Amino acid sequence: MEFLMVFSIHFFIMGILVLIGSGIISFLMPRMYFVFTVLLSMLAGYLYTLAFGVVDYLLWFALIFNGTLSLIAIGLVKIGLFAKNKADSLEVE
Repeated sequence: MEFLMVFSIHFFIMGILVLIGSGIISFLMPRMYFVFTVLLSMLAGYLYTLAFGVVDYLLWFALIFNGTLSLIAIGLVKIGLFAKNKADSLEVE
């Protein structure tokens, strides 16, 4: 049971870092393909499982978790940039 408690806290922190990192990358480099950012986040999850030696148990969860959170962050940034561009174009007219 302690095993799950420790790794649930680690995944919570890793999720926060993935959301912030993917959001910053997507905001600062909007022309970058989102697939690269998602793959980078999934690579971070893979390296995390290697570092803690839980590849057998949590590899697929870490990959899917990081990829999903990265897609959410990129989507939120893209929606924000789209809304900003629309507001600017309406303001000019």
